[in-house]
Amino acid sequence: MTRRLWAAVIGAHLLTVGIAPFLLPTPTDPTYMRIWASLIVERGLLNAYNWSDDEVRDRYNCLYNVNYPPAFLYIYGPLAELLSAFDLWPINSRILADLFIRLPVALLQLMLIFALTRTRVTEPAGLSRERVLLFVGCNPICLLVGPVWGQLDVVLWGVATLGVLAVARGATGIGGIWTAIGIITKPQILLFLPVLGAAALRRGRGREIGRLAVGTVVGVIVLAAPFLLTSGFLWAERGYVRVFAENSNSVTVTGYNMWWVAHLATGIQLADERIFGITAKNLGLLCVAVLGIAGALALLRDQQNRSPLGLLTLHLAACFFFMTGMHERFLVYAVASAALWAAADPRALWAAALLGLAQLLNLPVNTVKTQLPPAGVTAVGLTAAVCVLLGLVSAVIAFSRPSARGAC
Repeated sequence: MTRRLWAAVIGAHLLTVGIAPFLLPTPTDPTYMRIWASLIVERGLLNAYNWSDDEVRDRYNCLYNVNYPPAFLYIYGPLAELLSAFDLWPINSRILADLFIRLPVALLQLMLIFALTRTRVTEPAGLSRERVLLFVGCNPICLLVGPVWGQLDVVLWGVATLGVLAVARGATGIGGIWTAIGIITKPQILLFLPVLGAAALRRGRGREIGRLAVGTVVGVIVLAAPFLLTSGFLWAERGYVRVFAENSNSVTVTGYNMWWVAHLATGIQLADERIFGITAKNLGLLCVAVLGIAGALALLRDQQNRSPLGLLTLHLAACFFFMTGMHERFLVYAVASAALWAAADPRALWAAALLGLAQLLNLPVNTVKTQLPPAGVTAVGLTAAVCVLLGLVSAVIAFSRPSARGAC
């Protein structure tokens, strides 16, 4: 059974890579990524952050230089330079150029799925390897956000989740290493840090948080050392500061959440606009904090039956629904967490299904919404937002009423 499921998972990823250029022929992000790979070929891997925006704009007609942390460069830089050594760069075929971005994403996702099937957990229910392969490996949402979009969001989720599971079972040092890998992968790792902290407190109060912090800092220094030596903290400035600055002014980017509905109903546009005397941005953070703290306290009170994956799911779903400036892809963090949680506890199935449906409505419509009538976009958006809310409520119910056999 396991071998057949693995064949299905591998086949699904490779098939998705093959048809992705036809499903999404001209994605913006892979276009930028190919340009950034060209920067590496021209001046070398360690000089990628030293290009100015003006240079990149003049030479490649690209809006800005690399704004990803170093993991992207480690993945694609050597591959681009290898192709260049055989006079195969730049890739002239658009389909082959898109495959250059998408195939590594698919392979990384497969590696992380394998790691999740092998990870140890301390809770009674454990993780069924077959259910992990079925719910996560064959999950169409993970395939859509990963290989089709050519993005590392599912990879980041896998790395961060392995960190949470490691900390939850007491392997705080390993959890710090996974967290460090997440930090050099995408800035959205910041969404996972509160749950990592709660998992550390669950094991040993402040001492474990200290170990997690030290392991993370040392891991980041080691992993980012080549760029720290050649371009200082430009990797952090461009990989973190600019990304968050771009999304800090609007209540919503393209995510169908509470603020998309509020914008539709009231016309609110800016995250600094005040509601009940508090800015929209701070109101969203307050909602996430209240729900997250309540969930963390429940986890600490009932360490045998409460699920770190449950807390991760409801926290990430709350982040997407309540926070301003959210991109439609970021719901996948909650979708994948709910799917993995459901692999251990069937009570999470409703949350996984509702959040997955919301993501499925969210991504394709945002791709073609300029070709749809406004009423159609509004109907889909409202449906997706309601599904996120119901998925969040389902996650809270499943987390607050754990099954008798425990949960992962």
